[in-house]
Amino acid sequence: TIRKDNGVYWFEDKGAIETTSPMTFETNTAFSVAGWVFTGPRSGEQVIASQVTRRPNPDDTRSDKLHGWTFEINGRRLSLRFYPNTRRTIEVAAPVSARAAENAWHHVAASYSGSGDNLGVALYVDGKRIDVAPADALRLIDANIKNPAPLRIGSDGRRGFAGAML
Repeated sequence: TIRKDNGVYWFEDKGAIETTSPMTFETNTAFSVAGWVFTGPRSGEQVIASQVTRRPNPDDTRSDKLHGWTFEINGRRLSLRFYPNTRRTIEVAAPVSARAAENAWHHVAASYSGSGDNLGVALYVDGKRIDVAPADALRLIDANIKNPAPLRIGSDGRRGFAGAML
């Protein structure tokens, strides 16, 4: 569920705001996602925003195959994940040393240059650019992420966000 209080949206894990996406993001198109989030004590995977579709995974009947992108905070670390129409996921994540403080408001942002590789991704917390984890060497994002899903705030259709957003 979601409740609105003085302009602040409080998410309780499974609620989402869905809008018709004003544009379709693609791997050769620059885009940015930003907002104010209140990170509570929960440190698991939380979705800030997404545009993904799900389909059955032929390799694992217990999970779905995603197609699109998600902007997340996992263990209080920001990440931008691309789920192209191939078998691999490409994630650019902040290192453990750049965790956002819990029980605090943060301005978070992710931008993608449209370069076709993960080096075109920049992550920001409170206006400061975060160096991405060193394990993220050059990886090509050379497959399609375009999909008909709505832009979702606070969810990817299955996982949610526990906290608040402006």
